[in-house]
Amino acid sequence: MQIGIGTSIAANSLGGPSAPPSAPVNLSAPSITPTSAIADDQVFTRVPGTYLGNPSPVVSWVWRKGTTPIAGTENQATYAPTGQADVGADYNIYETATNGEGSVNVASSNASASLRAQATMALADQTFSENTGEQTYDVAPDTAANGNTLSWSLVSPPAGVTIAGSLVTVDTDTAPLGTQAINVRAIDEYSRQTNQSFYLQIFDIVTAPAAFADSNWSVTTGSGPGELEVSIASLPANGGATITDVEYDLDGGNSWMSSEGTASFTLASLTENTSYTVRLRAVNSVGVGPDGNTETGISGASGSLTEFTGLFPAGAADFTDPAQWPSSANYTVSGGTLTFDNTTGGVSVLSDALTTNIVDGRHYAVYVDAIRRDGGSLAWRGEGVSGGSQSGTGINAARRVLDSFTANRDIDEFGVRGTPFDGDVDFFQVYDLTDEVAGQLDIHILAGQSNMVGASATTGFDTLTEELELRALSISGTEQSAFKFHTDETGPTINAALGSKDGIGLIRGGMIEPVTHSSANFEGVSPATSIAKVICDASVERPIFACLAHGGSDLFDEWDHTGAGTGEHYDLMIANVDHVRGLNAANKVKTFFWCQGESSSHVGYAPQFKAMIDTLRATWGEFLVVIMEHGGDPASAGHIDMKAEQQKLATGSGDASELTRCIYVERPAGAVLEADGTHFTGTTNRLRGTEAAQAAVTAGFDQILVAPVFTAEPVVAPATGYVGDVLSVTNGTTTGNPSLGFTYQWQLDGVDVPGATSSSVTTHAIGDWTCDVTATNSQGSVTGPSNASTIAAAVATDDFAIQHFSPAVLAGGRTQAITAVDLNSAFILNNHSVKQSPGQSANDGTEMAPDELGLGMRLTSSDTVTLDREASALLGTNASLSVLEYVGDPGGANEFIVRDRRTVALTGASDSFTPSGIVNADKCIPIVTGQRSSLAFAGDWDHALAATSINRSTGEVSVDGRGSGSVETQGILTVEITTVEFTGSNWTVHYATENADTAVTGTLTLSGSVASWSNAWIMHDFAKAGLGNGNTNDIASIYRPGSAPNEVDWSFDPTHTGNAGQRHTVYVLENPSITVSRFQDSVASPAPVTGDIDVSSLGLALTTEALLYVSTTISDTGANHPRGQRTVRFIDENTVRHFAQNSGSDLEVELQVIQLPNTGTPEIASGESGGDTGAGGGSTGSSLPPVPEYPDSDFTVINLSAGANIQSTINGLSDLAGVKIKLAAGNYAAFEVDVAQHGSGTSANPFVIEGPATGTARIKDTASDDTVLIAGADHVILDRLYIEGAPNSSRAALHVRLKNAGIYPQGFQLLRSTIARREGDGIKFSEVIDTLVDTVVFSDDLNASSSSERHLDFNKFDNATVYRCEFRGHRAMNIKGGSRNAVIADCSFVNCVNTVEIGEAPGTGYWTLFDGIRNWSVLGTSITNCTFDNCTGTNIKFKDVHDFTATGNRQLSSGEGATDAVYSYVHGNQVGQSTYRNSNIVVDGVQVIPAI
Repeated sequence: MQIGIGTSIAANSLGGPSAPPSAPVNLSAPSITPTSAIADDQVFTRVPGTYLGNPSPVVSWVWRKGTTPIAGTENQATYAPTGQADVGADYNIYETATNGEGSVNVASSNASASLRAQATMALADQTFSENTGEQTYDVAPDTAANGNTLSWSLVSPPAGVTIAGSLVTVDTDTAPLGTQAINVRAIDEYSRQTNQSFYLQIFDIVTAPAAFADSNWSVTTGSGPGELEVSIASLPANGGATITDVEYDLDGGNSWMSSEGTASFTLASLTENTSYTVRLRAVNSVGVGPDGNTETGISGASGSLTEFTGLFPAGAADFTDPAQWPSSANYTVSGGTLTFDNTTGGVSVLSDALTTNIVDGRHYAVYVDAIRRDGGSLAWRGEGVSGGSQSGTGINAARRVLDSFTANRDIDEFGVRGTPFDGDVDFFQVYDLTDEVAGQLDIHILAGQSNMVGASATTGFDTLTEELELRALSISGTEQSAFKFHTDETGPTINAALGSKDGIGLIRGGMIEPVTHSSANFEGVSPATSIAKVICDASVERPIFACLAHGGSDLFDEWDHTGAGTGEHYDLMIANVDHVRGLNAANKVKTFFWCQGESSSHVGYAPQFKAMIDTLRATWGEFLVVIMEHGGDPASAGHIDMKAEQQKLATGSGDASELTRCIYVERPAGAVLEADGTHFTGTTNRLRGTEAAQAAVTAGFDQILVAPVFTAEPVVAPATGYVGDVLSVTNGTTTGNPSLGFTYQWQLDGVDVPGATSSSVTTHAIGDWTCDVTATNSQGSVTGPSNASTIAAAVATDDFAIQHFSPAVLAGGRTQAITAVDLNSAFILNNHSVKQSPGQSANDGTEMAPDELGLGMRLTSSDTVTLDREASALLGTNASLSVLEYVGDPGGANEFIVRDRRTVALTGASDSFTPSGIVNADKCIPIVTGQRSSLAFAGDWDHALAATSINRSTGEVSVDGRGSGSVETQGILTVEITTVEFTGSNWTVHYATENADTAVTGTLTLSGSVASWSNAWIMHDFAKAGLGNGNTNDIASIYRPGSAPNEVDWSFDPTHTGNAGQRHTVYVLENPSITVSRFQDSVASPAPVTGDIDVSSLGLALTTEALLYVSTTISDTGANHPRGQRTVRFIDENTVRHFAQNSGSDLEVELQVIQLPNTGTPEIASGESGGDTGAGGGSTGSSLPPVPEYPDSDFTVINLSAGANIQSTINGLSDLAGVKIKLAAGNYAAFEVDVAQHGSGTSANPFVIEGPATGTARIKDTASDDTVLIAGADHVILDRLYIEGAPNSSRAALHVRLKNAGIYPQGFQLLRSTIARREGDGIKFSEVIDTLVDTVVFSDDLNASSSSERHLDFNKFDNATVYRCEFRGHRAMNIKGGSRNAVIADCSFVNCVNTVEIGEAPGTGYWTLFDGIRNWSVLGTSITNCTFDNCTGTNIKFKDVHDFTATGNRQLSSGEGATDAVYSYVHGNQVGQSTYRNSNIVVDGVQVIPAI
């Protein structure tokens, strides 16, 4: 019975006597099914427990989670787990059985709930075209939801990419071009995230495909008649849309047809054996691409030559129809064989089964296939219609007989005769050749000596399988009446030589080995029949083979064509070939196969053979020559010499003996010689013949020879241009065969230009340029005139080379190494407003005298600039200079020539000189490159400047300066002047000079008018003649274009109060091919030491595309020099910095940026003490391994355009290994590579981020954090980047560190980059392994002021290498923390403070990665071939260092307060000092501190 909902069993339920009352007892526990359920999809069901008790217990229950009852589930049969909260807990049922005697509680076993499987995504990469509106991609079909309800979002999407629901929308008008990783996130109702990326590629606006090029396709002769095979190896660039079709043209680009696909195809139904010029172009959804290169091919020949028709029907010819042959007791005809008995006497077996009787006077061929067993001979025989007979010569031991005859009577019965003969005849046939001989024949000559004859034995040759070639005719230089193949069934036997005489042989039908040549040695297997088979396959007309080789013959004797030798085989060849040529005017020599050389000397061989062929071609016309490698040991000296001589004859050899249409065919691979070591085996000869003939087919032996014809005239491009431009001419479109050679003659205004005989020409004068193109082949020549290209006055390109330098200059001066220049074509520019220097940073706010600021600059050799300082100068300074060189053609439109370079020492008010060599003084400028005064008082500046002028007639240069009055005797003003004549036709020089007395502003009237100020560069000089007035505002003037084209305005600051004697000189250098842009920077007081001008609007790709020129004004009324005198230099392509080491007052800067056309120079050159980009080297040029290269071909490359999100791209990568991200020039946000999130590269497949080869990829941080962070990731390579630090002293521009304990980054490299620190470290390395920093500039240009941070901070590393780096300003490097094995080589340190500090207090945070504990701050460091230039404090300081080696380091100069020594030891100079130890310090091979 059941009570309530539970189950119980009463005590008396079995029908026995009533039981006494009892409390409930559990018999079976309740349970849950299933034991595991998926939340929201499945329910748990209770299986009740059973109980015993009296009275029957009442059972109640509740569902529990663990031991906690679930409210509302009392006495419910099921429970449905829902939501993530119900997942992972243990569920059970807790039952209570109760009666009047008591109760019992029982719990079920546990059940559990789980969630549905998480969604997965397999997203497809998407490609769209730019500016095609909104494009969509629904990610839902590529997502397996697994029953979950999903919502989608994008993680850090690029501009123009959004998602609504599962639909990603890409606005192709605003989304960045290139490839972006799009990270899609799907979140289910349990907040579980599924992340998957796809690559989005947006092409530029889709265009038609590019043109086909040589590498894309080829044309060959087709296998069928009238066919060409067009083989497409690859398609050209598709323009952003799939190529759907390839079109072809055979009509000079006028008749395009679809190939109906993009794969290789066959052109059919063409004229057979004809040369065709083919063009291709590709088609996509935009349209058709341009037609590219042309390819030429010969259409296939029919190759359908028929075999000669036999006069016997098949059953008679093969003896399968015995009724066709009369029966006799002397022979039997049975089973396809005619059998003779040798006991029989002379027996003729004749048949009258001829389909056509043999006719008197016609020419016939006979073929017999027989086996001789035991003696006798066999011959063909015919019985005349009117009586009589005609027979061939009996042949002993014959296997096959191939004979020819001219009938001397009409014959109606024909057969064989044994006289006697013991053997079998398997085949017998006669062919009428009369009409074949009378028709058109292609003549192929087989000449040479025994390896063409086939004088080998028959080794390896299966005589029973040799087949008769019945499509060819042959002729030999003998009257012998039969070809013979001598054998029996058991093997070869050699027959005696034919008794024959030389002469004109009979024309025979068919070819079979051994082929009879002129030579009696005919028993071997020659290449002839193999040649015949291949040629027949490729022929349209019937071929005839003139078999004229002779064993042992010599080119200089038997084959001599000059009369010096016997010439017997040469004459025999002429006779036989001319005999065939005489049969039909259409009979032409097509191929000359030649195998000879064993019997000749190689000396003079090629000229002799060429002369023979030229002689034959003069009579026979053009034919193909095929030279087959001769026999003998290929390794012997004689063979090698002869082979080399014969190869000179091949077309394309370039030798004087080169023949047209001549090919050399080497012996086959694996060729075998007979035992005599000279002759090839029969098997090899068959292969030799096949390969030689195939080469002849490929070379077009059967080409139709046609003289050249122009179907489209040559075209000169461009149609217009300037002097100095390069013109090129096409060959036009031509027909002709064989292939054409082209020659060229350029004309200017119809007159030939001497020496202008190539397909391109560099123009040197204005006028109409044309070119006659002459096409030539063996059949003739034709000249095609071109169109005219009109050339105007030149705008030359690649005429200039520019170098920029920013050296630190010591009190004693220095030299600056430059890339070597031509001193007659190069001058320097001092990039300073008054051609001096900006001073030294330690003296900001201090008045500086002329001797401290003076700076001379002069080119003292082709590769050296010398910078001079006054002997009284005590301080170092900085400089900025540029070198401009003309590298164009002599006499070019942009040419300039240096006429004079000198130093003028003014001891009075003026001086003068006249440069030699001036042609036109009106085009000369005396350029001041530097000036320095010996005066040491800040108020003497009116005596420290000079101005030049030039006599426009005589070329005399005047130099005026030093003021006036008694003070002029107190010093010497030294002026460096380079006089340049701007000789090119593009240059115009305008000039003006004026004494302006006390005026604040003024206008100079030029000697001529400027056509456009955007093409005009204003140079200026200024001198002051007034006494005792050297205020800063009195010597700083700005020069700008005036209101009229012949005017230049000048102006001082309004505070200017100068007295009389102001001298202004301007030279305006105008050139229509240069571009001059002007920028202004007005800075209110107090003007800082430095200021930057944004020149990004110019779009410079390299700083070496432009020069700088500056003028300034300043409001300072005191002598706070050099406050108003500014130096300028490029920081990068977008920024020019002006600076002077004295701040304050109102400042105005006028900057000219002069862009020169297509300067072909590298990015800013770097000198010994620093250029503006790139890293400098040390002083001694030690040999270092090259900077590592990581070519694109080794990587999966992702290209990012300027401004793209690097971080998003990294986040979207599933694997970093083998990926290269390439950045275009532009600005980018900070990023990090975290091993936990992104993984690592590997040593074999690193992860590379690479900037452009030209321009700058600049990484900036705007959040005061590390700009680039590498956290634990291995083998990350950063190359060609410009990384700026954040304005936070605790953050670095680049930080490479461990991720977590034990996860140390390995194999990091920074290459060819610039690190521009601000307040924090430039690079910080923390617990790294195997690090390389190579060719990196550490710049101090961003006004970093923190004194405690470094350019490069190494803390705890193993194996760090620093090569070829340049450290500018500030503290350069610190190494500490138990670091081990540092190599620093070929680095330069310029203007640094306490430059390299190695080590720290003992025991401070030593790294214990490898050896448990380290007892030194730094172990194992070397510094080699480094230079220290104008550095202050200590150069290299040691503190707790063991095993240090220094070699070849130099201190170029000492900055203010610098120590005299390169090396400094802190508390470690003596063994036993325990505070800061140093141990085993070796300098230039000397142990200066012993090992502890």
